[in-house]
Amino acid sequence: MVFRASVPPYPFITASPDNSNIKISHDYLLRSILALSASDLASDPTASTKSRNLTCTAIHHRVKTIASLNAAISSGVNSFEEGNAMLATCFILLFQSTLISDGLVEYMTFIPGTIAIAICMGSQQIKFIFRESWGNQDINSMDSALKQTPLIDGELAKSACRSIESLLPLCKAQGELDMYGALLITARSLITSSKDAYLSLRSIYNIFSFKMSYEDFRDLTRMSNDVGNAILAHLVALQLIMTPITRVERLQRDTRLVVRDKFNDGKTVKWLRHLHANVPDHMIKYYEWTRYVEDEIINGKYFGDKWE
Repeated sequence: MVFRASVPPYPFITASPDNSNIKISHDYLLRSILALSASDLASDPTASTKSRNLTCTAIHHRVKTIASLNAAISSGVNSFEEGNAMLATCFILLFQSTLISDGLVEYMTFIPGTIAIAICMGSQQIKFIFRESWGNQDINSMDSALKQTPLIDGELAKSACRSIESLLPLCKAQGELDMYGALLITARSLITSSKDAYLSLRSIYNIFSFKMSYEDFRDLTRMSNDVGNAILAHLVALQLIMTPITRVERLQRDTRLVVRDKFNDGKTVKWLRHLHANVPDHMIKYYEWTRYVEDEIINGKYFGDKWE
């Protein structure tokens, strides 16, 4: 079972639980909706000053959501409604993470948590509302479109390879080496095949969601881990330059479900800003390419059908 996640789009929801039951039984789902709504308003540059000051409100509801969800999970998944309410909450928390400057690690953490709930539901033969989020059926539907997707600019792909290659002497821990290898394979694939690059990007998510031990993940994402931070910056930057490819995933969905996707393009540049904020002097040279990507996105070159 594979959670479909690349450059995070807005959440797509194919059905919704009954509102009256949300209020009574699923406080975590209601709070997560409030949290995402507040983050959305706070992140909109065209919004009023009052709306942009909702960051604290968003985090407050997020913390309450997580506490309530953890309490519910500790009692197990007991029904179709409860399981799907938990999944919906996890998806909402995931997408809220894309609107939070330091939300990358939480985003990465919530993916295996979401999958764990889905596995629990599957073991009890509880049906999913979010059917399109699981498995590999989307690969088959996207196969033709991915094969026809043009390669991104060759020099951009090569510069990504060079920057990632420069990290190898720094990588010592197993988690660092695993992520380094997967990032380099993905970057090299960009030179020859958009489809192979897309599949390689998915494999990166498999590494930290399934293959990596808790200890390795903790060490990789530690704020004090200079090498880990550089690897994460390259992950974010690589995903951002791959948007012309990963956008194919969203175009396969019903247009009613992707109305906000374009609005969300480039949102995760916030993660780069955060990772670039306190780079120690001895690491600055390893961030030249990721800073270039950030600057290009801020200047609007990211939003075309291809990288200009």
